[in-house]
Amino acid sequence: MTDEEADAYIRRYDDVGLDPGRDGNRNGLRKHWVEYGKKQKRNKNVETDLSSEEAICYYQRFDDTKNLWAGWTNENKTQAAKIGLIKDHYKNKGIK
Repeated sequence: MTDEEADAYIRRYDDVGLDPGRDGNRNGLRKHWVEYGKKQKRNKNVETDLSSEEAICYYQRFDDTKNLWAGWTNENKTQAAKIGLIKDHYKNKGIK
């Protein structure tokens, strides 16, 4: 596991409870992934941004994305803003 993967792992799984910024904790994250995360099929890959096309496919595929902009006014319902919310949802919930 690279340092970047360790950082992505802790961002994705806050239940691990280790701070990668402190000395030695990346090694603790690596150990956690080998002992637990791998068996639990947890994702250690570094996040990548979705393209706009991928974001639209993600939105169409998963029902929990349908209410992301509930309560928005018409002024802020631009396509770019919606795609931004979908990408955030993917990074924070979908990629897990």
